[in-house]
Amino acid sequence: MKMKLYLGALILTTGLLSCKKDSEFTVTNVIGPDLNWYADNEITTSMKAVELTNELQTTMDTVSFDLTPNNSTPLIVPCGNNVKFTFYPSSIIYANLPFYGKVHLNYRIITTKGNQIRLLKNSKTDNGQLVENYVTLFFELKNNNNQDLFIDDNIPVIIDYERSGNNNSSSSSNLYSLTTNGFLSYLWSIEPNNSGNTVTISNDDISFSLTRTGWFNCGKVYSPSNQNKVAIKLPENYTNANTIAYVVSITKNIALQLDPSVTNKQFQSINLNIGGVYKLVVLSKQANSYFMATQDITVSSTPTPGYPFQIVNVTPTLTNMTNIENLLSQLQ
Repeated sequence: MKMKLYLGALILTTGLLSCKKDSEFTVTNVIGPDLNWYADNEITTSMKAVELTNELQTTMDTVSFDLTPNNSTPLIVPCGNNVKFTFYPSSIIYANLPFYGKVHLNYRIITTKGNQIRLLKNSKTDNGQLVENYVTLFFELKNNNNQDLFIDDNIPVIIDYERSGNNNSSSSSNLYSLTTNGFLSYLWSIEPNNSGNTVTISNDDISFSLTRTGWFNCGKVYSPSNQNKVAIKLPENYTNANTIAYVVSITKNIALQLDPSVTNKQFQSINLNIGGVYKLVVLSKQANSYFMATQDITVSSTPTPGYPFQIVNVTPTLTNMTNIENLLSQLQ
């Protein structure tokens, strides 16, 4: 009897080993995931969804330059990514006085849907409207002691982004600044007309005139007449504590983060254009393992029976960070 048990165990072990391939991934400690859903203000930095988004972050670009009292003409600072900054004399201040010395300009330029996902820059306004993003930027100014420098309210910095053959942006685009609603929820708020900050568009150039540092977006509300919402249903171990989900437009620069519904335990969109073709992107981290799903959908004119909107069932599969990075790089 003992010999039979031993042989049976040996055969089972050998069979399992013979099926294992080099390309398979190892699942690490995924037993007992958090099955709870949380409101935005309940999300904490210790949750796996926040861990995942932190791992997706890219480093900022940096350019350093010197300011002296002798600078009597505009200083043009060329940067990568088809961007240049123009600083006028006395425009950079510290302690309410013109600053002179070494300036470190840290900046990001986002023009792809994949980078919108990496940096959690949602194609959505704070009043629930869908935004087609033309270019998103962040910049900050530091001195040698890593202290923040500021821009004089009356002497804006000019930031020019030269597009590469993309002249489809509307001249009536809006300027948005960033607002937050928790660690995983970032939305765009339209910049007031009296803020002193503006954006203008020509055929090949998007030009920002800004009197403060931070996140800004040039885009336009996308509001088609025929609309429906989409929600995704996931296995129960995928919650907003360990998962983020997006719908990415195939034809427009839109990467919309889906909102978690604590009541329905699903991720839901705002209104999308009926007939629009989108790619669902689901990314998850559970323990030290990564999961991913993508699925192309067409927004239906009729809700799923029994629901107020279209339901899509999605089951992510085991993956690794390299595959996730490759996917995001493909979302142009």
